[in-house]
Amino acid sequence: MNLNFWHWLKIKFNVTTLLLCLNVVMFLITFFFTFFMFEGNDSMSLTLLGAQILPGSQAPFSEFILQPSRLITSAFLHSGIIHLLFNMWALRSLGTYIEKFYGGKKLFLIYILTAITAGILSFLTSFIGLFQNNGMAEGVVASVGASGAIFGLVGVLLGNKLFKNKTYESELTVDARSLMIFVGINIFFGFSVNLIGSGIYVNNGAHIGGLIGGVILGIMLNTVNSFDVSKFKKAFENCLFYLSLILFLLAFIADIIFVITNLI
Repeated sequence: MNLNFWHWLKIKFNVTTLLLCLNVVMFLITFFFTFFMFEGNDSMSLTLLGAQILPGSQAPFSEFILQPSRLITSAFLHSGIIHLLFNMWALRSLGTYIEKFYGGKKLFLIYILTAITAGILSFLTSFIGLFQNNGMAEGVVASVGASGAIFGLVGVLLGNKLFKNKTYESELTVDARSLMIFVGINIFFGFSVNLIGSGIYVNNGAHIGGLIGGVILGIMLNTVNSFDVSKFKKAFENCLFYLSLILFLLAFIADIIFVITNLI
C-alpha cells in the first residue's frame, strides 16, 4: 500500500503541477490582500506582490529597485479569475506535453527564462511607446500574468520543429503550422483589443518576448530521448536549470522582504 502511494505521488506530482499550484497560491494571496487589506484595490496588492512596473508608472523608487525580480514574480500573478483560469488551462496543456519530452527541469527553466525575456521586451516596448507619446504612458503601467512564459512554451516547440538541426526523427508530434496559427491569432487579437480601447490591455510585448526566448531555447535544448548529447551540452543545460532556480528563489525572497518591510 505504501509503495502504491509513492507510485501515485510520483506520477501525479510533477513540475507542471508545481507551476500551477504556485500560480493559484499567488492568486489566493492576491485576493486576500485585495479584499482584506486594500479595500478591493487589486492594483495595490499586485504591485506589492511583484507585478512588473512599466515605464510611465508613478510608483515610488523603492518599487523600481526590485524590477529585476519582478520579471519573474509577475509571471505568477493574475489580475482576475478569468485571467488565471485561461492561463492555467494553457499551462497545463503545454506544460504536460513539454515535460513529457523535455523533462521537469527543462520545463522549469523554460518557464523562468522565458518569463524574463517576456518581461524585458515588455519593458522595452513600453519605454518606446512612452518616448513616442511624449512621456504619456500607453496602455497600463504594470503587468502581470503567465502568458509571456506560456508563449515561451509555444516558442520551444516551434524552435524544435523549425530550426533545430536534427540527426534523428523528431519525437515531437505537434504541427508547426497549427502553432504558428495559434501565435498569429493571439497576437492579432492582442493588438485588436488594444486598438479598440475596450479597457482591457493585452501585453503583446510580453507575448512576443516570451515567444522569442522560447524559440531560442527550443533550438538549444535537447529532449530527454536525444542521443549522442555531449557532456558539455548536458553540463550547459544543468547550468541553465540551476541558474533559473537561483533566480526564482532570489526573486521571491526579495519580494517577501519587500512585502514585510512595507507592511510593518
